[in-house]
Amino acid sequence: MDYLLKPIHPERLAAAVERLGAAGTKIPAEPGDGEPRLGRTSRFFVRDGDRCWFVSVEDLYLIEAEGNYSRLHFGREQALVYRSLSSLEKRLPTDVFLRANRSQMINCDYVAGLEPWFSQTLRATLKDGHCIEFSRRASLLFRERMSL
Repeated sequence: MDYLLKPIHPERLAAAVERLGAAGTKIPAEPGDGEPRLGRTSRFFVRDGDRCWFVSVEDLYLIEAEGNYSRLHFGREQALVYRSLSSLEKRLPTDVFLRANRSQMINCDYVAGLEPWFSQTLRATLKDGHCIEFSRRASLLFRERMSL
């Protein structure tokens, strides 16, 4: 839409923002808004400090919320990224990932075992040994998805 050169003059910036608004372009409020949903075979870039990876969606098996950050578990690695669990949920394929509770999202293909838990909920054991407790709502969704 526009290109600004340094030093940026306030009048020039205001004109560029006005032109952007007139075009009806939506500015994403949070990372993940307005971005396309990833497919099962998609790969994405992850950076945690000095370490970087290209991660396949299929290799990602657990995402845990840590405040405004999320901890991604893939392969034998973990990375802390500055994205909320909700913004990641908007990008990941719904046929693969399920929000298990407020702070965890899992790849359903990595569930190794299930057991009944409190108040008609479920507890899943992932292939790497992590135990995930589902909320009541997530338990119902998981049962429907897996035809249990």
